[in-house]
Amino acid sequence: MNAQLRRAAWLAVVSISVLQGRPSCSAQPVTPMEQTEQLLRQLAPAPPDPCDSSAKSGGDYASLDFKVRDAAEAVIADRLNDPALANKPAQMRAELAAKDLEDLSSRIDTAWPSEKRLQLKLFDLAPALVVQWSIRSRGGYIAFGIPSHDNAKKAWQEIGEDQQMPWDAPPWSELTIYPLHRGRSEKMRFLAASRSGGCAGSYGIAYNAEEWDPASDSGLEQIIEQTGSCGLEYGCGAGEKTGKDAFAPIGNLRTSGTVITLPYCEFTAVDSWDNPSLCAVDAYDLSGDEARFVSRTYNRPDLAPVAKAIGFAQQHDLPAVLGYCASPAVARKLVRSVPPFVSASPELQVVRIGADDERIDLGDGGLRFEVKKMGERWLVVSLSGL
Repeated sequence: MNAQLRRAAWLAVVSISVLQGRPSCSAQPVTPMEQTEQLLRQLAPAPPDPCDSSAKSGGDYASLDFKVRDAAEAVIADRLNDPALANKPAQMRAELAAKDLEDLSSRIDTAWPSEKRLQLKLFDLAPALVVQWSIRSRGGYIAFGIPSHDNAKKAWQEIGEDQQMPWDAPPWSELTIYPLHRGRSEKMRFLAASRSGGCAGSYGIAYNAEEWDPASDSGLEQIIEQTGSCGLEYGCGAGEKTGKDAFAPIGNLRTSGTVITLPYCEFTAVDSWDNPSLCAVDAYDLSGDEARFVSRTYNRPDLAPVAKAIGFAQQHDLPAVLGYCASPAVARKLVRSVPPFVSASPELQVVRIGADDERIDLGDGGLRFEVKKMGERWLVVSLSGL
C-alpha cells in the first residue's frame, strides 16, 4: 500500500474511533484538528517513555502514536491549502499549524515532560516542505509538495513519509533531517537519519536519502539506503568514542557538500558480546544527477574478510565468499564446513606473522584464519579449526 492510500485508510480508522466517542445525535464530520485532540486525550494516560518499567501501561498506545501523526499531517495539509491564508508563504502556514498542534499537546499532555509532547520541526526545502515530528519516544518525517502531474488545483499534498508501521515499530525511535546537495538537476534532496531500538541493548541506525521532482508522477524517490547497528559503548561514529579501543567505530556523519559520509556498524561473527565490532563509513558523491557510491572504509579491514566470508558461507553463497578469499579452494571449504552459529570469544587474538600477514584466532577452540593484504584488500588465505 502506498503512502497516500495508507494515510487514507488510517484516517478513516481515526475518524471512526473519534466519532464513536461522540454523542449519537452528532452527524457533523470531525475536523483534522478535532481528530488530533481526541487522539491526544486517548493517548494522555500512556507513559511518556514506553521503556519506563515503573509507569503503568495498557492499551494500544503505539497505534495511537501513529494515528496522532496522521491526524497532525491532515491538519498541516489543510492549513497549507486554506484559501484564507493564500496570501501567506507556505512555511508560515505550516508553522501556524505546527504551533496550534504543539499548543494542543501541551494543554492535554501536561503529565509528560515537554520534550515528550508532540513536537514539529519544519524544513523549507523548496519546492517541498519537510516536517520532522516526534511524540513520546517516537519520531519520523512527513513531506509535502505541489506535484504538477494530475494536480489541476495546484494543491499541497503529502509526497512521502517515514515507513514506520505500528505493528512492527520498536519501543523508541528518533529521527533527524539533513538537507543535501541538490546536484546538477537542482532536485530537492534530504537525508533522514534515524535511530531506533528496544528497551535495552544496542540500537539500529538507518540512513534514507530522498529526492523529489515536482514534474514526476510519483512522490519522494529514495536515492540512498543504508542500515546498520550501533554499539552500547561508542555508538556508530568515531566522534562519539572516548579512549582507545581495537574495535572503535570509524568516521563521522557528514551531510554538507558534494560528498557525504554515513557511519554505521554491523553484527558479525567477530563480535564477542552484545556490541558490533565491525564498523564502516560509506561515502557518496551527490554532485551529479545521480547519487554515486564512492567508497566503504572499515575500522578493521583485516577482520572484514573473515566476518564477511563467514556470513556468506552460512548462507551457502559461494560466489560472494569467493570475493573475500584468496583462492576458490578456501572459499569452497568455508561454504562446505562453516557451522551455522559462529562468534568470537573475549580471547580473540590477532597476531602479526609478516609484513602483510595476520593470524586471527576467534578463540575458545574455534576457527582460526590467516589473512593477507593483497593490493588494497585483505583476503582469507587459509583456515583451520573446522
